[in-house]
Amino acid sequence: MWRRVLLTILLTGLLFGLLYLRKAPGSYLAPSETPLIGIDFTLSTPSPINQQAPGGDKLVQTAWIPDWGMSAGLTSFAAKGANFDSISPVWYYLNDDGLISTKKRNVDETKSLCQKYGVKLVPSIANFDSEQFEKVLSDPDLLARHVQFLVDEVLSNDFDGLDLDYESVELKYQPAYLYLIREISDKLHAEGKVLTIAVISNWTNSDIFRGLRQTRQAQDLATIASLVDEVRIMTYDMTSYSSTFAGPVAPLDWLEANLRYLITLVDPQKIMLGLPLYGYDGWSNNPTIPKPYLGLYANPGAGAGQADAVTYQSLDLARANLVSDVIEEFSQEQLLTYDYEGKRYFVFYPSVASTALRIDLAKQYGVKGVAYWRMGGEDLNIYDLLDK
Repeated sequence: MWRRVLLTILLTGLLFGLLYLRKAPGSYLAPSETPLIGIDFTLSTPSPINQQAPGGDKLVQTAWIPDWGMSAGLTSFAAKGANFDSISPVWYYLNDDGLISTKKRNVDETKSLCQKYGVKLVPSIANFDSEQFEKVLSDPDLLARHVQFLVDEVLSNDFDGLDLDYESVELKYQPAYLYLIREISDKLHAEGKVLTIAVISNWTNSDIFRGLRQTRQAQDLATIASLVDEVRIMTYDMTSYSSTFAGPVAPLDWLEANLRYLITLVDPQKIMLGLPLYGYDGWSNNPTIPKPYLGLYANPGAGAGQADAVTYQSLDLARANLVSDVIEEFSQEQLLTYDYEGKRYFVFYPSVASTALRIDLAKQYGVKGVAYWRMGGEDLNIYDLLDK
């Protein structure tokens, strides 16, 4: 009997412990990113290891522009291009057959603005499907064609380089994946071009992740860093559009956890800290809840329980029905609250003030700069936090 009572007590304690980890302030873990073991992201103060000296090299900034948002992105770039080191329009994608499709939009305008401001044009190839990428990595002939096509595109269009954004790769193809990067690196560097790469957020070498576990393992950061000029870590979407609970996109303590880990593998002067220029709009059935991450549901108006992605310039409705707009205590991310048609909405988004905190963190860790996803629809004053 006493054993049964003891077992009941232990199981009850474990259950409450798990619930606490799930909902405790500072534990902003979207379902796809929830570790299988606990990690303390919360720090009372940043703990930099590579503080920049006054008057040292300044951080640089870059941004991606998606092909579907070129018009809005170029409007922003035209206004603030003088503050940028490079720009990366997403012009290349993998097809289902493993071949590359091009979506080069507004090329002449983009080139003209880059020349005007002295900004490097470094287009990006993006892929989010491991099965598509598998076709390339499992076929030596297709892999060679893939490499040569991208190199030829850079050279024939006189781009300054190339950005690789392969976001889903099976671990068994790691050798081919690293070989592909090395081949592109050798060919581009031989022509005086630059190579950058986007990598998945990562804050530990333990196999704790539920989402993109194999991709994180396949992305051998130390080896990759030796082959490229920039490692752009995608430290955003910790709470994503499909998360059950609303929460910050890039909480400050989570960013620092990523940096603490990354600098053990990568020269800080190759690291570009990824920062979001978007947020998510979710609502609660109960507008009296004390904290936004307790009991919030993603906005089903976007379909299938998914939240609405928003930019600073798309928040007119929210501002017209504003309840509050403050930097949230635990995440240090801007949190806008508004009421509409009987529901209370919560929008985590980047403001100038919250972005300044993240840039300060990047400076404290002595990294090369920041990389924004995505240019277009943002508060343009953010770009004045850094200049050339």
